[in-house]
Amino acid sequence: MRWMLITETYPPEVNGAAITLSQLAEGLVARGHHVHIVRPTRDKNDKAVKPPGNPTHSLVLGVPFLWCEGIRIGIPYLGQLKREIEKFKPDVMHIATEGWLGLAGVMAANYYKVPVVSSYHTNFFAYSRFYGLGFLRSMGYWYFRWLHNCTRKTFVPSKTTQTQLQSYKFKNLEIMSRGCDTDRFSPSRRREALKKLWGARAEDPVMLYVGRIAPEKNIRLLIKCYERIKEKIPSAKLVFVGDGPEKKSLEREYPEVIFAGMKIGTELAEYFASADLFVYPSVTETYGRVTTEAMASGLVVLAYDYAAAKENIQNGVNGYLAPYRKEHEFLKRFDELLKERDKWGEISHRAAASMKENTWENVVAKYEQSILGFCKPSKAATHA
Repeated sequence: MRWMLITETYPPEVNGAAITLSQLAEGLVARGHHVHIVRPTRDKNDKAVKPPGNPTHSLVLGVPFLWCEGIRIGIPYLGQLKREIEKFKPDVMHIATEGWLGLAGVMAANYYKVPVVSSYHTNFFAYSRFYGLGFLRSMGYWYFRWLHNCTRKTFVPSKTTQTQLQSYKFKNLEIMSRGCDTDRFSPSRRREALKKLWGARAEDPVMLYVGRIAPEKNIRLLIKCYERIKEKIPSAKLVFVGDGPEKKSLEREYPEVIFAGMKIGTELAEYFASADLFVYPSVTETYGRVTTEAMASGLVVLAYDYAAAKENIQNGVNGYLAPYRKEHEFLKRFDELLKERDKWGEISHRAAASMKENTWENVVAKYEQSILGFCKPSKAATHA
């Protein structure tokens, strides 16, 4: 089949949506499909570095999103998308983001009567209050619901997100979970030399945070946990991987904390596996991919009981869960975790083992079957 994916984020951008969409596209290609991606330009030189082969790429004008550093939104015109559809002849279109590019994609798909589906990646309703956009929440509810309900299905990453969107009257929701690359994220990636680089001995516990260093991630609760572990184990370390608006202020307040910047690929996997604890207090995730990557890497994970953590962690067995949004309970669970340090080895082993069947191959195959339930290859696809 011929898939057209319309998205405002894609690698080399580093975020959960971009990684999910690249895994989906590459998984479909591996299953014999052709994928064409329409995305915004990242900079003036982007046209020169379009990746060749399958998936193929087309670019629309991209401009910075004022409220979120590093994000660009697409400025398309409908004629451009119509030409893309006429040239590529997609059997199905997948709208992955809700900006102007996504809106134009839905309109173009309807004009050419191409079956269209969508996916929901970012909790706009929770994020908006952290960036002075609370006034857009009511409008956002209406627009997001309208856009997604114009498509045949909206794929969501977790039962938590499905339940939330159903309460907002989103229709035709289907769960498309997230896989985990357990070849890359594995306890075998542990590097004692990396712990030494952090100033930690083999017996010193290292807390790791991976993600955007921003208010919507509830970083201050993570810092409270760090202060608690330092009281009990003064040699404990905290390592941040990522970037964001709170990074500079935290660097000033906590000069002993290690800020490693952005890491990808094998280097990121080594950072995961070389730590001991992954404390993730975010309450704004639609899934929380880093939770499963930490588990696959053999870390002891503490997170709120929702999204990926709820679907993959059994409290006290392969990780720790705290009741959603209850900060006091989160800190209480962290104290329990510290008291049970003798169990960390068993929990680490169970965490890694529990991720083995959580593969991207299974996720893509289920998504493919869902699409094939209402859409068949065209002659253009079968003769391509």
